[in-house]
Amino acid sequence: MVSKTLTVGTPDSRHYLTKTWNTQRPPFHSPMNFSYVGADASGKLQSTDFSIPDQPYGAEGHAAYSFCKGGWDLRDTRINQASNKSYSKLIEQINETSDVANEALFKVSESMDLITNRLVQIANIARALRKKDYSGAAKAAGISKSNFKPKNASKNFGDVWLEYHFGWTNLVNDIYRGMDVMSSKFPTNKPLHARASEAGSESVITAYGHLPNSSYVLREHMEYKVYSVQGCSFSLTNYNLHLVQQLGLANPAAIAWALVPYSFVVDWFVDVQSFILSYTDLVGIELHDSYHTWHAKATSSIDEVHYTSTFDPPDFYRVISYGSGAVSAYSGVRSSGLALPTLTPKRCKAISNVRAATAISLLLGLL
Repeated sequence: MVSKTLTVGTPDSRHYLTKTWNTQRPPFHSPMNFSYVGADASGKLQSTDFSIPDQPYGAEGHAAYSFCKGGWDLRDTRINQASNKSYSKLIEQINETSDVANEALFKVSESMDLITNRLVQIANIARALRKKDYSGAAKAAGISKSNFKPKNASKNFGDVWLEYHFGWTNLVNDIYRGMDVMSSKFPTNKPLHARASEAGSESVITAYGHLPNSSYVLREHMEYKVYSVQGCSFSLTNYNLHLVQQLGLANPAAIAWALVPYSFVVDWFVDVQSFILSYTDLVGIELHDSYHTWHAKATSSIDEVHYTSTFDPPDFYRVISYGSGAVSAYSGVRSSGLALPTLTPKRCKAISNVRAATAISLLLGLL
């Protein structure tokens, strides 16, 4: 595994990108780690004094770039919220797939019993035929004895042959079908992926500042979106233990939390239940090539005015420079392993009618 890095421009330039990634040799089956951050800026700060050159905007110092590179706690909070969602979706997919795998395992168990029974049955038929015990062979094959009575032997010879022929054929076909089920691949080899996102916008950001010979007003409005993708393939190592987990019996702490009065109300705001369950979600399972990737995108519009801060005419609040522009920034990281749930508060959104009715009913019950 070799790590490579590419850098284009600088954070205070119009276009900037830095990326680091790992490489692998063929057949390229493992998800490789990477990280990147970049931005594109437009617009400029213009001076009212035409002898002073314009200053093109760069990404550095503006809201969108600060958000994506990790300058705000807001980005990490949104990543955690999106990661909690994608983890829950992935666990749902694992449980659904493991149900199918358990069903396939049950079929394999049935097939092994079927093959064993049929082979014993064929051996008994062959042993009876070698001793010329045709009645015993018919009994072993499950064929009616009536066709082997002497008075019917010549009359029903064709029927007897057909019963023998199709009896043997069915036995062999049963063995073939059993071997086919046993040799088929379990669905646990299929890679699973889960995706979730968190989006939002920040109100107009107003900044006031004072420079040695001037003051300024800077306004920025930022919109952002954060994506979380988690994936893996897995194999079942302990079917019974994983079944116990799916039934909710493997984690006593989760059972205790569910018994706490009104704990589900707390889960509306902070998903404590998922956090507790994460300690046993993967019991009886072995993960392969698991990874977590997050991406952040943000855009911010810029408007600023610089003016003199002296109180002597004629420079009383005289505009000396002004500008407008925009910054589009992006960043992302892929790392090995899954991002387990964290105790991160959920986004405050309008409460649904169902939850509102539930909350009112709980309050009435306390009166």
